[in-house]
Amino acid sequence: MDVSILICTRNRAGSLRDTLSSLRRLRVPDGVRVELVVVDNGSSDGTKEVVDSMHFSWGATKFELEPSPGVSHARNRAIRTGKGEVLLWTDDDVRVPVDWISRMVAPIKSGACDAVAGGVRLAPGRSRPWMGTCLRAWFASSEALNVERPGRLIGANMAFHRRVLDAARGFDPVLGPGALGMGEETLFSLQIERAGYRIASAFDVVVDHAFDTSRLCPAGLSAIAYAMGRSEAYIAHHWHGVDARSCNSMILNAKLRFMYWKGRSRLQRAAPPGLLESRLQAESRVHYWQFLKQIRFSGRKYHAAPSASSLRAEQQSESTSRPSSNGRAFS
Repeated sequence: MDVSILICTRNRAGSLRDTLSSLRRLRVPDGVRVELVVVDNGSSDGTKEVVDSMHFSWGATKFELEPSPGVSHARNRAIRTGKGEVLLWTDDDVRVPVDWISRMVAPIKSGACDAVAGGVRLAPGRSRPWMGTCLRAWFASSEALNVERPGRLIGANMAFHRRVLDAARGFDPVLGPGALGMGEETLFSLQIERAGYRIASAFDVVVDHAFDTSRLCPAGLSAIAYAMGRSEAYIAHHWHGVDARSCNSMILNAKLRFMYWKGRSRLQRAAPPGLLESRLQAESRVHYWQFLKQIRFSGRKYHAAPSASSLRAEQQSESTSRPSSNGRAFS
């Protein structure tokens, strides 16, 4: 079986070096041929030199440039470049275990599934006491996903057989970092599941997400809430067909809830766990409804038949506007 390891990167040469160093330690199972594809999405920090300096005993490296900004464009370039039957993905700020290939590929190789959602945890030094399940999920933690039916893939640790591309030709370039900011793997997962392909979990195959801790500042967290809300609104409109006729009242409701949680945050010096998370969830919902209002008259890009998941998404659109101290990521 041929496996392509795919990484998309932009201006993270230092972190990418550590990721590639962890890949050098990989053990490749018998009967598996491996290649590495690194797609540079417009870096100006010596990314190519880092890739060129790395040599892997288990396979060749391909370095590709993708000039169109946005991780979805880079992912689609990686799909076109990689030749493997199985496409195994990670990010440029992730550290993988030595048995990563064998354990992520095995369920697909055996025919048990078509795609695998691997485990992702925050690397040491990244977690904070005020983080709940929702905020950790915003930083790609897989802990909130269901073991029996994960429902979506996370780009930091995912694999799928090339056959699923019959259902989803690639990643929507409107979504993901460099565009709306989030959600490209979520929509991809919805597309392949709708077509009948099976996503299995392998949460015991855990990678460490060593993201830049500067993203944990107030401005960085607000930027994530903004990206999350808008990305979810795009998916809600174009995939789920969520009814947006009540946008004005929902915007007002979301703003009032955001003001409430923001006020509580300011009044309490020692914020209890979950308070900041509730404020950020409420902030995200403001952006969700505002963007849904903005795009509600645009034609739907995807015309999927109604399903249980789309009906649940519409039914939950109001309930998810109510932040909870035990919040979850909007998936």
